[in-house]
Amino acid sequence: MKEDNDTIQRVKADLGEKPEEASKIIKCLNSKNKYELEEPMITGRIETILEVKKVIFKRNLMIQLDEKCQNMKLAVNRFFDKFEVLRQNGFPNPLVINDKLLKNEDYDKNMREVAKETSNTSSMKGVPTKKCAPPNFRKPFYLQHEVNHLFVNKPTFAKYTEEDEIYQRMMKIKLPDEETWEKWCDLL
Repeated sequence: MKEDNDTIQRVKADLGEKPEEASKIIKCLNSKNKYELEEPMITGRIETILEVKKVIFKRNLMIQLDEKCQNMKLAVNRFFDKFEVLRQNGFPNPLVINDKLLKNEDYDKNMREVAKETSNTSSMKGVPTKKCAPPNFRKPFYLQHEVNHLFVNKPTFAKYTEEDEIYQRMMKIKLPDEETWEKWCDLL
């Protein structure tokens, strides 16, 4: 996601004021007739408009991608907030250095260790009764219950592939070169 944010910032910088200029250029091209376009040597109005529209289309894709990145960031933060509550109640931390997730095998190992520690019955005195479960028995059941409800909505990867498709489409759009752009801006 960091790469996407860097790319979005680069695209914003590349576009600059071009989307606003593109709208003006399109209006100008639509308002001129064939003979008025011969002077600045614009041969095909439709082809030129399609080239100019690439700027607007790339900006729209950049906005969509930025919005999707923000939504994903919020979802990830909400997920980790839920994990933080569990971690405070004895659940092992799923993160390692630089906010990366542990590998599944390592996390399973940590879970088994925590379960072993919390289910240790050597600290119990006497025989347990039906009145109240000892605190060290209650904790694993609480954690299991909380983990089962961590994913109220099962995660789908459609969101991530949609973001990737938008990113790929945005990167494929090549903007007109500066010389051509300046020529079109001279129409204004």
